[in-house]
Amino acid sequence: MRPFVLSVLEYNLGTLVGMTETDKQCVATTLLSIYKAVWRGSQQVPDERKIAWPRLCYALQLPSPKAIIYMARIRYFSQILRHGGSALWALISTQQGWLGDCAEAFDWMYQQVSGSTTLRHPKDDWESWCALMTGRPKRFGSLVQRAWKHEMIQSYNTHIVEEGYNDFAEAMDLANFDFPDFAVQTMEAYEEHICLQCQRTFGSRTGWASRAFKCHQRVNKARLYAGGAHCAACNTEYWEYKRLLHHLRYSGRCRRALARARMEVPQEPG
Repeated sequence: MRPFVLSVLEYNLGTLVGMTETDKQCVATTLLSIYKAVWRGSQQVPDERKIAWPRLCYALQLPSPKAIIYMARIRYFSQILRHGGSALWALISTQQGWLGDCAEAFDWMYQQVSGSTTLRHPKDDWESWCALMTGRPKRFGSLVQRAWKHEMIQSYNTHIVEEGYNDFAEAMDLANFDFPDFAVQTMEAYEEHICLQCQRTFGSRTGWASRAFKCHQRVNKARLYAGGAHCAACNTEYWEYKRLLHHLRYSGRCRRALARARMEVPQEPG
């Protein structure tokens, strides 16, 4: 897939100057449609609407949108380093924004391969990186490959851990689990909650939260849109207020939809 499909997407991507977040989102959207087409063909997805980027990239063994952009910049830079003339470099020297983007890409690459190479950070030893790109281009290319694969695996591992914690927290919440009194007392005995705005100290989180709401109008973002037990954004009934609150804490999509609709609810301390 990479040599044929992604090569079209990557064509001249590394030459773009001043990419905005909208531009990057356009790349991600295009890449998502390609990846999903391959994913559906493999018949591995029970519900493609719930798939996350780390899981999708790991399943297909393909790079993320961020890695695609960084690699395109790095590869183009290495090409002009080997073959670019003085006129081209004179033109590039005026594009400080593009050079900054390339520096960011090389920093990303070093973060991915620093544990498996003797190279130092490009900022500290740029001569060694130039020698590698000009004298051993195939070796440098394999290092680029190692970078995106490392990012893919690390992102997947992090996603799996976070997903596990979220599932565990949701299961405990749905089961109405309460910590034993002695555990709560032990925790509270060693906890202090400080209001950074007025420098007051509270013996419990509840006291701090009440003070933060009454005096500083601090409200958890999920509480702004949690009213009753029904989520108006996804039209789901959660039957209990705390289940709805838990849902809104983890569903940024629903919070944003409710925010756009200006569906805030009156707030009370707690």
